[in-house]
Amino acid sequence: MSRKIRKRLKKISYDIFFNCRKINKIINIIMKHGKKKKSENLFYKSMNFIRLKYKKNPYRIFLDCLKNSMPIVNVKKRKIGGSIFNIPIKLDIDKSMFIAFKNIVRISRNKVGYFYVNLANEIYETSCGFSDSVRCRDEMHKISENNRAFSHFI
Repeated sequence: MSRKIRKRLKKISYDIFFNCRKINKIINIIMKHGKKKKSENLFYKSMNFIRLKYKKNPYRIFLDCLKNSMPIVNVKKRKIGGSIFNIPIKLDIDKSMFIAFKNIVRISRNKVGYFYVNLANEIYETSCGFSDSVRCRDEMHKISENNRAFSHFI
């Protein structure tokens, strides 16, 4: 019998304003050098920017953004018979949410200008379905579709 130690999942607390764990997760991903208050301020500034600029509920836009940018499958490299194959695997909800948040934050950081404005624009564009994070998700799906023949190696 295997004595592998199971990884315990950390309990993530709820968000202050929207009472949502997903928002707290993206705040943790935005955070640099342990400065959580600063990352909270940046995220809430971007939510306020969405509310003022687009005159819509930022929480609903955030949930639509999350739904549009979450990948379903990803590829994993596996060495079989001396060759390396990209094998498509299905992602669970937490991992796909993490990848979506990472893509949104990475793309917002790479743009020129204020981070909270870039984050707000990226969230809104992703909720509409035409941003770089949606393109990253589509590329990931395309790669896994091309390697569909190797899925029996799992």
